[in-house]
Amino acid sequence: MLWVGIKNNFKLMLRNKFIIFLMIISPIIVSAAVSSAFEAMLQGDYKAEDLVIGYCAEEGSLLEEHVEKAIEEFEQASVEFIKINSESGRNMLANGDLDAYFIEHDSSVEIFANSEDSIAAHMCQYCISSVYGGARNATYEAVLEYMDKDKPSVNIVEGKMEGMFAPGSKEYYGLAELVYFLFASVLFLAFPVNSERKNRITGRYKTSPANSIMIYLSKLIPCAITSFACTLITAVIITVMFDLAWKNIPSVLCLMAMLAITGTAFGIVVLYAIKNLAASIIVIFTTVWVWGFFGGSFEPYMMQSFTDSQRWWTPIYFSNRALMECAINGSSDYFVPCLAYLFIMTTICAVLGVFLMKRQMEVK
Repeated sequence: MLWVGIKNNFKLMLRNKFIIFLMIISPIIVSAAVSSAFEAMLQGDYKAEDLVIGYCAEEGSLLEEHVEKAIEEFEQASVEFIKINSESGRNMLANGDLDAYFIEHDSSVEIFANSEDSIAAHMCQYCISSVYGGARNATYEAVLEYMDKDKPSVNIVEGKMEGMFAPGSKEYYGLAELVYFLFASVLFLAFPVNSERKNRITGRYKTSPANSIMIYLSKLIPCAITSFACTLITAVIITVMFDLAWKNIPSVLCLMAMLAITGTAFGIVVLYAIKNLAASIIVIFTTVWVWGFFGGSFEPYMMQSFTDSQRWWTPIYFSNRALMECAINGSSDYFVPCLAYLFIMTTICAVLGVFLMKRQMEVK
């Protein structure tokens, strides 16, 4: 009986090709639009006022003699310069204690930064130029003007510390919108449930050998599988379209599968708690939007002003963080907590879903 129910629901879902197309194309459109709009915000650059620059000058050199005067020129922009030694610079940069640093050698100056185009790297270049008789006014606009002039090359320091990552806008929103739409997975069930209600099939289940758990699983399993399959198609399209590369694909797929199950389980509860289909869909998307607002579907979660207590109640925060770090860094401290969070949520929703189905089966 369970297999028959799964097969029938699969058929009903696959008939509605518009919903399938919508759930595949929507994350692509949204991620493309949002990533384009917020690309500058996620390029990894910092505001000049937030910069901490390190420097290491040889004793008795021109840089050591004049660097203090040059640094004073940056005080109006609140850029902090700290003296370092050559051994500590790389570790401080990797730890996030420095945004960039530069070291003077016998006949050259080396700049070290995580990105050649970062504002921090340009600040180093500008400071060096100022010391050696170049610019005289350390304003942000002057730095931008200096970008296109001859300047010392930048040594890119690879490999930040574990847990530290800087996704670009395409990487971030490409994954964030997958999470967002996975929580709306139950939209695939809208047509089967609507057909069930029109034909008053739910009440007839009590005369069949199927129980409420079997009926519940006959909806959960095909919907979750369909959602996961469509998300995989979307992920492949986004990866090719944005020319992205993911690490730890097994963990990413595991999280996506769990999200499809959790999103379906949550949606089934709403569909059967609210008998009006249109109202159910509105409640589902409104709830997911609120989760996404606090969890980082629109504004990147690492840049939000919300407190942890405000973000942790939403499953999208855990899902975004775990999926993002696994895909970009290859691992995440949030992977296991996220799976546990989703498992608990799925279990609660499953219990409620079975109860609601049993109650409707008993209605004549």
